[in-house]
Amino acid sequence: MTRREAREQALCLIFEGLFTDEPLPVIIECAKEARQLNPDPFAKQLAAGVFEFQSQIDNKIEQYSIRWTKRRLSRVV
Repeated sequence: MTRREAREQALCLIFEGLFTDEPLPVIIECAKEARQLNPDPFAKQLAAGVFEFQSQIDNKIEQYSIRWTKRRLSRVV
């Protein structure tokens, strides 16, 4: 699997996490069951990093989003 494909997998896991309060291992299990997705270790590492530092990432986004709140941004952003 290429790094690009692993990053795509990570984005899918992160996006799914935006709609649920489940921890990453549960999200991965659901993805395996629903889509037969078996995430690459690099994808898991990337997604785990985003989940771990979510509040810091959100703070940075809000810091540079002039006249926009996080709630106004699409989930993909």
